[in-house]
Amino acid sequence: MSDQDILRKNWQRLLDGLKQAGDAIETQCAGRSEAERADAYRAVMRALTANLGKVEADGRYPLPVHVNPPNQKWFIDNPDGVTLHCPVDDTQRYRLWGNVGGACYTSFTLYEGKGDGLATKATLVRTDREIPVRADGSFELTVSAQASDDPAHLTLAPGTGQLWIRQLFNDIDHETPGWFMIENLAPDAPPAAVSVDAVVGGMKRIARGMPLLTQLMFGAWRMQTGPHPANSVRVWSEMQGGAVFTSGDCDYYIGSWQLDGDDRLVIRGVKPPCRHWNIVLYSPVLNSLEHRYRRTSLTGAQLACDGDGRYEIVIAHAQPDGTANWLDTEGRREGLFVIRVTGPQVPSQLPAAELVSRRAAATPALRSEGAMPPTAEAGGPWRPAERSELAKSLYAQAAATQRHRSVSVQHILDSARRKTGLDDFGDMDFLPRLEALVDSINNEAKLNPLGLASTGTGMPVDMLRGRLELQDARKSRPDIFNTPIERPIFIVGGSRTGTTLLQRLLGSDPRLATPILWQMASTRTFALGSDEERAMQRNRADTGQKMLHMLNPSMKAVHFSEADGPEECVLMMGTDLRNLALMSCMNTPSYSALLAKEDFRESYVRHRQQLQLLDHGVRRDRAARGLAPARWLLKAPYHLPCLEALAAAYPDAIIVHTHRDVVDTVTSTCSLYSVFRSTFSDEVDPLETGRQQVAMLTDWFNGTVDARARLAGSGVTFFDVHYRELVADPLAMAERILAFAGLETSEDSRAAMRRWLDDNRADKHGGHRYTPEQFGIDAKALRAGMQPYRDAFGKDL
Repeated sequence: MSDQDILRKNWQRLLDGLKQAGDAIETQCAGRSEAERADAYRAVMRALTANLGKVEADGRYPLPVHVNPPNQKWFIDNPDGVTLHCPVDDTQRYRLWGNVGGACYTSFTLYEGKGDGLATKATLVRTDREIPVRADGSFELTVSAQASDDPAHLTLAPGTGQLWIRQLFNDIDHETPGWFMIENLAPDAPPAAVSVDAVVGGMKRIARGMPLLTQLMFGAWRMQTGPHPANSVRVWSEMQGGAVFTSGDCDYYIGSWQLDGDDRLVIRGVKPPCRHWNIVLYSPVLNSLEHRYRRTSLTGAQLACDGDGRYEIVIAHAQPDGTANWLDTEGRREGLFVIRVTGPQVPSQLPAAELVSRRAAATPALRSEGAMPPTAEAGGPWRPAERSELAKSLYAQAAATQRHRSVSVQHILDSARRKTGLDDFGDMDFLPRLEALVDSINNEAKLNPLGLASTGTGMPVDMLRGRLELQDARKSRPDIFNTPIERPIFIVGGSRTGTTLLQRLLGSDPRLATPILWQMASTRTFALGSDEERAMQRNRADTGQKMLHMLNPSMKAVHFSEADGPEECVLMMGTDLRNLALMSCMNTPSYSALLAKEDFRESYVRHRQQLQLLDHGVRRDRAARGLAPARWLLKAPYHLPCLEALAAAYPDAIIVHTHRDVVDTVTSTCSLYSVFRSTFSDEVDPLETGRQQVAMLTDWFNGTVDARARLAGSGVTFFDVHYRELVADPLAMAERILAFAGLETSEDSRAAMRRWLDDNRADKHGGHRYTPEQFGIDAKALRAGMQPYRDAFGKDL
């Protein structure tokens, strides 16, 4: 057969394929309206447009092609993003470069196969946070089959045939898309000017693909609406993990609506901390609705939520009065909706759906479902507060999507490297402590699936991420670590002895600087990052705190925390895998026993270096406002057993030591630990917690007597605060502490502290109630065991 005959035959085959697609539309749309029939033809034409752009795809001479431009979305694509397709060949080596532009998220996903069908899987996913992106948004990567840990390299697994580039936007109409180029670094020869085989191959793909896609459009509708009830939502498990050309780091939820008259479908859920969130409405043939001129999709940035991230979305034919999150159905009686949670930091939760029929009034906004901490009951052990329905859904979703049932040292190391793009841990002498922590998490902590992902994995990864970033900062900016930290003020004492009250009250004085929670999430980013990088870090921390309060509202009453608030400086410790604070969130007795034998001097050297990074960032911000450098004010109960190590790192420190009745202190600490641990474990034993805290705090408190005696005559000075005096007159106590530190109280500082007291009354976030009996504490025996401490600092303790 001549080339002319081959071309003519396959051209006819292409036309026949389009005719088959049209015949399928007529069959499937029998009995439907003309508008629905037209929508089906529009879907096929959009699919044809996208696929025609790929007919000349060749992995040897690749070129990124837009498969879903903003005005031609098809087959459940995302109107809040753009997608490019690029063929690759696993025998070739490429240079990929460009600029991520104004997108809030960019990902590079490699898939197996050539894209002729829909059944495929992702072989690699990298996001813009996992590759080196310069401050101006530009980047450059290599792509080849060669294995490499270099974050600027994408490895082509055997059988990989396509690269998809996705960009997501919070407001696509006002943000600039990026641009992307790719070149083969060693092509065999220039491509032929025109090739019969290549043209025929493109015709064959269209001829096969168009009837298939048309059948899939209607088949997908039946698959979603047949076995699943209308006006409901479920996990779209078929799309998870990068299947069917989806994003491998995205959670998908799908549902359908079926509305008559003034019916409305109300979707309630919680927006988790994630890179991007959106909900999109689709027609039965999988076209996204008219998103350019109607509100048919919402991004997380456009979504109105309450303070805990809870949202309520109304899908209806017309906007109900007072409803902020309304999605316009275009008057369609039925359709699909999809929720995408891209790059979730914790397992996302399944939203709830409720059909509200023929009610003119707007559906009430979501109310807080927070529960007060449990009422103390003498004689009965402590028990956690009842979880809200939203929290239950999130825990259930975490269990359903759990990928790993244990933690491994290698996974933690690899995750820290991947998060930072760095590989230099410095001295690896932390490994025995990491191994002990991992063993304790796997065998003692009894973490639930969400706890294993967020705490069991997240905490050690974050400590090592901090180590990598500190190591990098020491090499790139050694000058920062020559800046002294002069006469810092440390507040130490048992948990629940007024340390938080003092830090936040004194911290309102404009002459003092306190570590802010979001800043400590990455001291390097705060010190050296751009305004955009800082804002992203702050937003991640804010979302994470709101998620914690949603999971366990009792935490607000026990220890309220927020991204923009002062927090314990222990959060930036642990870069050497020594962090006493871990025991507050999970039961790791073996790891805690190991730390009890450790020398923390190196830990406080690293603490000072982290503080020097914070200081650099604070100086930068204060200088921009014309302010002088601030004096540092820090606090953490976990400094108590480490006073001599702290003094070695900060030889001129002023240490404010708080004291409270030892039974109240230990009991309240047990309650705090139990509440915190119950967020991440379903098996919290209050009696075990009581035994642990009695033993540990007895050692800590009695140990301070000897430690302070050994520090007598050093440059470190101590100021003792008794809890009763503090709560009786906080402002007077604050003024005494400032005077001791050499800071006379000015009218500005006094006014600032008064404002803080007015805005932060006791029990603002709920009461905290507990009894010793709930934790098996024998008050008399506890007082006797702490006699050395009580003799030194007050028998009334």
